[in-house]
Amino acid sequence: CAAQRLFLPSLLHNIDSVLYMDTDTLFLSSVVDIWKMFRQFNESQIVGLSPEHEDAAVGWYNRFARHPFYGPLGLNSGVMLMNLTRMRNFQWEQKILPIYKEYRTKITWGDQDLINILFHFHPEKLYVFPCEWNYRPDHCMYMSVCKAPSGVRVVHGNRGYFHSEKQPAFKEIFAAIEEYQLGSDPYRHFLLPLIVRFKDIAVINSNCGKVTDKFLYKAKQMFKDNFYNYE
Repeated sequence: CAAQRLFLPSLLHNIDSVLYMDTDTLFLSSVVDIWKMFRQFNESQIVGLSPEHEDAAVGWYNRFARHPFYGPLGLNSGVMLMNLTRMRNFQWEQKILPIYKEYRTKITWGDQDLINILFHFHPEKLYVFPCEWNYRPDHCMYMSVCKAPSGVRVVHGNRGYFHSEKQPAFKEIFAAIEEYQLGSDPYRHFLLPLIVRFKDIAVINSNCGKVTDKFLYKAKQMFKDNFYNYE
């Protein structure tokens, strides 16, 4: 249950920090890279999240929400850096429960909405990281709205897109990672098969298929042919 993350400060009372990931997220770069973001928090920030949208024309919160939310377009909680020590000092749980009681009949996306409401009232406590660390179909299904200059780092197949034909690039990423055997050569057994998968006509003809270079960018940096000794 994703809402359990709201109570991690007390459940993990001896832990300083955690990285929460939805179960429909996949890494396309080292987890160490996102963990380093904790160092970028200022002294008051307790949580790191990415925006829900980059384009107001298709934003959900700015068009449909019946409750307060963070910033102009809201937050997506699928990837969440949590400094539990600071959250405990902030009395996170004591603040989130009254929010639930007040807005429970007005929320649509459960705990994500509660998090949005909290940071609407406490924006100084939030560190916002860019969309390439929580890249979703919304970033490319109509047009490309996430610049991702260093490539997509975390891909988030929310709303079942890892198993959908709507934007098959997401399905092909999932399949390539599912078929990869840990310990085998990632260049030969992950990167090259993914490149082939992206040449499928269904991917090419889709909007997200137009930005496959963003999905491949970091893997091409990490997994180079001459890094490995083949048998």
